[in-house]
Amino acid sequence: MPGENNLRPPVEATRRRHRAYVVIFRHDTRAGRAFDVLLIGFILASVLVIMLESVASVRAEYGSLLRGAEWFFTGLFTVEYVTRLWCVGRPLTYAKSPLGLIDLLSVLPTTSRCSSREGRSSPSFESYVCSEFFAF
Repeated sequence: MPGENNLRPPVEATRRRHRAYVVIFRHDTRAGRAFDVLLIGFILASVLVIMLESVASVRAEYGSLLRGAEWFFTGLFTVEYVTRLWCVGRPLTYAKSPLGLIDLLSVLPTTSRCSSREGRSSPSFESYVCSEFFAF
């Protein structure tokens, strides 16, 4: 990831933007650690939903609920990504960093389903995103 100085919000940024930066990027603060733990919990829950949806019998009975949960997590991760871009001083630098790309890739599988005829994205693409995430 780029150096922290490249990502800090500008001095003239609002207090809210500075606070968001501290919570999201500073892991040495109590709020930052709490954010990380919460985010990891959401990531694990999202992976569980995707795994459950891959089981035909579970999908047949709970498909609507699982798709709703998947859209919820996609919305949540999209808000997290946009907030990360908003609170840094150089959004393009973050977006092009490995972690920025992983954040973007985490929402693409579900959003790509809108353009799929069957309403399902490629499982191999989802597997790729998961493997890239856990590689870091």
